[in-house]
Amino acid sequence: MSSEYIKLSQPEVVYGQKNFLKAQLDVLDITRHYLTYQKLRKEEFLLKIELRNKIGHVQNNLLAMDKILPKTYPVESEKKKKIALETDSKEVVSLKQEIELIKQKLARLR
Repeated sequence: MSSEYIKLSQPEVVYGQKNFLKAQLDVLDITRHYLTYQKLRKEEFLLKIELRNKIGHVQNNLLAMDKILPKTYPVESEKKKKIALETDSKEVVSLKQEIELIKQKLARLR
């Protein structure tokens, strides 16, 4: 087999070199992002383990406190139930009002 050579013009050579260098930069940038991602994932994993341990300690402390504190038996009255229902309905109304306010603001901006 014989080799064939093609002569490239100077603008073609510059164009090829620019694209090649841009590709190298992109590969290096992707590598940098990947290494950063790996580092953050490792850090996240360690933080999750630490959080799980702290939650375990808190649960143990709560169980110990529960054993120490005296037991009480609360009486659930009708008034407490009514108050809870009223607060729930107030929250729903306030959410509806907030939605309407946001819609009005959007209408004014258009």
